[in-house]
Amino acid sequence: MHRCTNALRKTLAMTLTMVLLLSLFACGVPTPIPNPPLVLGENYLSELDYEQALLQFDQAIEIEPKNPRGYLGKADALLHLDRQAEAASALATGAKATRGDTRAALKAARAKIEKSPIDGYIGLSACYERLGWREIALLLLRRVCEEMPEETRLRETLEGLMSIGENETLTQNEKPTTAELGEASPTRWSAEESGLIEYSYSNLSYEFDWTVDYLGNQDALGGCILNFTLVGDLDDVAAVLIAIGTPVPSLSIDTVKEMALEMPKLWKNENWVNHVSEPFDEAVLGQGFPIMDDDLGVSGDVLLLALNHECEAIGYVLVPVSLPATAG
Repeated sequence: MHRCTNALRKTLAMTLTMVLLLSLFACGVPTPIPNPPLVLGENYLSELDYEQALLQFDQAIEIEPKNPRGYLGKADALLHLDRQAEAASALATGAKATRGDTRAALKAARAKIEKSPIDGYIGLSACYERLGWREIALLLLRRVCEEMPEETRLRETLEGLMSIGENETLTQNEKPTTAELGEASPTRWSAEESGLIEYSYSNLSYEFDWTVDYLGNQDALGGCILNFTLVGDLDDVAAVLIAIGTPVPSLSIDTVKEMALEMPKLWKNENWVNHVSEPFDEAVLGQGFPIMDDDLGVSGDVLLLALNHECEAIGYVLVPVSLPATAG
């Protein structure tokens, strides 16, 4: 892969700026850029100037604390500066400032960053795409593929995103506006269209374990342990695992579908496929997730995926959970 010269990078950055400005002046009336540091930060990313990008994103977050793009850009810059823990922390802060599906998307990206930097870049691109900014996701992936041409997973992720048809992506009119940021993203599929079975449950109970570092998570205050009975056609079910272990107030089918695609890949890499070979009965017992400081007092749905014997998601169940306002 050919690497761009500095001059070409700056030309591309200036072109991006001009496109943004022209779009603002399209009606013939000058419109001020609502968050100049955000535009500058994204331009500095394209120039590979991550120190300057970081400074701009910090300012952008001060201007629009509920805009996830500021946190995503900051995490991108921090990953490139080998500050992985700070990148994850940036998204944790963003999740705390937002709500609904935006919050869930940032938390999912944070989990990817905590796994590895490469997973982090993939998680950031998925978050951009999920929130309607597909072009930014493509720019990120093209940039990191150029920087790390040996990383086949990045290239495969880029090729996969490029292959998505126009009918499967958000149009410009569907992208979240600044006024909508922090609210739940619009649902684009029904449960039937997702190809997943929506299971129900009975006999739900959950308890709290206030052991610090629950499940090895150093930032956890404790954990929540779920017990319930899965209801539905269970013939093809081999296991049920937590995909989003934080209660989400407004979880869209869009998020469910993405988790159904992404999480089984991680579980296969972690040899969870060995755990889906035994016969499954209707009881789901002892499924737990860590509770972080910003999770306290949150109520919503926890997402669990039903897997077949090939460790593929065939359905899901949403379990309502209310976390206490204080630990212990």
